[in-house]
Amino acid sequence: MSRTAKTVLSIIGIIVAAAVVSVIVYYIGTAVGKSIVAEAGAKDFSIWKKEYLSLIKIMGVVSGAALLLWYACSRFFFRITMAFGEGKRATWSILMGILAVLCFVIPYAYAAASHGKFIMHILLSLLFVVFYGVIYYWGGSIFVTADAFKYTPVGAMMVRKPKNRK
Repeated sequence: MSRTAKTVLSIIGIIVAAAVVSVIVYYIGTAVGKSIVAEAGAKDFSIWKKEYLSLIKIMGVVSGAALLLWYACSRFFFRITMAFGEGKRATWSILMGILAVLCFVIPYAYAAASHGKFIMHILLSLLFVVFYGVIYYWGGSIFVTADAFKYTPVGAMMVRKPKNRK
């Protein structure tokens, strides 16, 4: 497979995976949201659900942008100058840390801007961290990172075994 075809397939995979994770998070979040809305004493769950869908779209775009940024860095910007110790794990970790922080900041800012239409709970932020931060960003980066840096994400060596190892 040519390098260009592999790049296009990786970008399409990143986008499709963001959509799939967003659908999963939406259904899990609406199940959790019923109790959040009931606990808060709100009457109309359909309004909360509509606002939650908008939040899911925002989080899907943000997490997709983080993984696309990592992929672009590993594919186009990073260069190997030495065979040993050339990992870009700090950059990868900073992007993951920023995404984890945004999984808390964005939902609470969105709830504040919704003027009471959307009720936020810490469980939703934890749901976002687990699915968008760990499953999507960490898991996705293991499979779409360019070959020169394919072992940079933490734990990649356990999932992506070297071809010559048995």
